[in-house]
Amino acid sequence: MKIVKLYLVVLVIISLSFVCGSDTFFNEATGQILYGYRSSKTEYGKMSVYTIQHGFTTLHIDDWDVVQDSHGRKKTVAVVEITGSLDLRIVTDSIIEAIEESASSGPQFVLVEINSSGGDARYVERFCDTIMRIDYCPVVAFIKTGNNGGALSGAAAIALACDKIVMAPDAAIGAASIATSYSNELKTAWQKFIEAIADTKNRSGLLARAMVDKGLEVVEVLNGNKREFVKADSVKAEHAIVRSWSKSGSLLTLTAQEAVQCGMADVIAKSRGELLRKLGVTDVSIYVDGRVARAKSTFKKVKLKFDRLRNSLDVQIKKAEQTESLEEAIILIKKIKRDYESLLLLAKRYPDLAVDTKLIEEQINHAELYYEKAQKRQQLINASLADKKKSNS
Repeated sequence: MKIVKLYLVVLVIISLSFVCGSDTFFNEATGQILYGYRSSKTEYGKMSVYTIQHGFTTLHIDDWDVVQDSHGRKKTVAVVEITGSLDLRIVTDSIIEAIEESASSGPQFVLVEINSSGGDARYVERFCDTIMRIDYCPVVAFIKTGNNGGALSGAAAIALACDKIVMAPDAAIGAASIATSYSNELKTAWQKFIEAIADTKNRSGLLARAMVDKGLEVVEVLNGNKREFVKADSVKAEHAIVRSWSKSGSLLTLTAQEAVQCGMADVIAKSRGELLRKLGVTDVSIYVDGRVARAKSTFKKVKLKFDRLRNSLDVQIKKAEQTESLEEAIILIKKIKRDYESLLLLAKRYPDLAVDTKLIEEQINHAELYYEKAQKRQQLINASLADKKKSNS
């Protein structure tokens, strides 16, 4: 039901009429003008802002008109990278944190570089929700090429949530369906969600929906001098057909050239430098947020440590089962228990390991039981040996 709830959130965001984007603050009552940027904190009718004149301060939303421009913003562009499959929570958390904190720091804009085929729908929802809620800093998607070919599947939804979309010449966007195992209700909600995102950013919601609905045929027509995208079965006599964009039986996927042509993307650029020039941003420093790379590296190390511990446990358990020395068995069982406890800590701290923690807890309990039994047996043996020694003396 999360997708259904998120669809409703998107509709709420569409309906909001208060301040969106922030750089120049004008108080009509007093004539005062401030230059700066908003942070993410807005509550109780107030917004937290940084201004050149007063540093960090709080302004009443109803008292100020806000115009989005570059006055007061830092001469920086923050880059956050979304690459590969989006199936790790630790990476998702780091990307969302990077986007939110970067946007709150006052750059010219946040550049989200995408080369992904999507992934877990829960994480895609979180990405879209985060970006859609950032109304205090422009967020630009740069769809790049590579192993994943651009922004496909859930990654297309992330790109559509951004304020502007720039694409590399050989990149693609589309085919944004979710898992076939999802219920029809969730699939319908997902389609509406994608459509609502596109509409919010002044893109064709119908074309966005065609990226997730195989049964939808979309045609571009001229209605007088007005360009429109309509369903194939909704073409009227007065419409002049320009082009058919999607056909029944396949999900819409657009090349960079097609995406710009139909308005789903804004600009084509080969590099960051060309992107900046085409967006009219000059003399800025680029800051690539490193926490996403660190999160991936951390999880790689954690996974390696977890696997090594588990393999070591297999060896230790075999030794404990085969040894004829009770004393050695006690030492091994104690270490087995300690290693299982280490596994449990890792599994709880890093859910992406996808390990059954209850099973590990059961193994710890078994090891504890065997350890106690072995200790009691050793104590009995030691007592018996002590009695023999005493009687012999």
